[in-house]
Amino acid sequence: MAATTAVVGTEKHQTLYELSDDLQALIDTIEGCEDEAQLVELLDKQQAKLEQFVSKVDAYVGFINRQETEIAAFKEQCQRMDKAFYRAINKRETALNGLEYIAGVVLRKLGVREITGLIHKIRLHKNPDKPDITDYSRIPNRFVSTSTTVNYDRRAIVAALKRGEEVPGARLITGADRVEFS
Repeated sequence: MAATTAVVGTEKHQTLYELSDDLQALIDTIEGCEDEAQLVELLDKQQAKLEQFVSKVDAYVGFINRQETEIAAFKEQCQRMDKAFYRAINKRETALNGLEYIAGVVLRKLGVREITGLIHKIRLHKNPDKPDITDYSRIPNRFVSTSTTVNYDRRAIVAALKRGEEVPGARLITGADRVEFS
């Protein structure tokens, strides 16, 4: 097979894809090379390209790790902000409940159910009656409703299928590869 010349990207900053394409082109050229001097030159180029590739992989994984760290920090910050936000809401709700309580005290003290201003109105409103249940076990069944939650033990199903057992309504799907960064 006649030797062919690999076309290798010359950009200073190549992407991981470009580097992998260049490496493959070099490998293809090396496999077809019959000239020893050209082979040595191609192997040197391959070594340099491999070093670039390894460096790019390190930079790529480093970037991904930094992004994961920043995302985790952002999530923590959002959770802290959520907690601060809910504390602020709770303080306002507590203050509002206090104001409502005071308005109720004033209405009862005056012996009236309603006070009307020019725009707004304060009124005592009777809440609906509710039971005070002291012993749930003694409540008759006609006052009880039951709900059921169904959960499937997926790990047990996988284990049974791997042992060769037939599990009606289930089949084993081989897990796909996932990319891990370290």
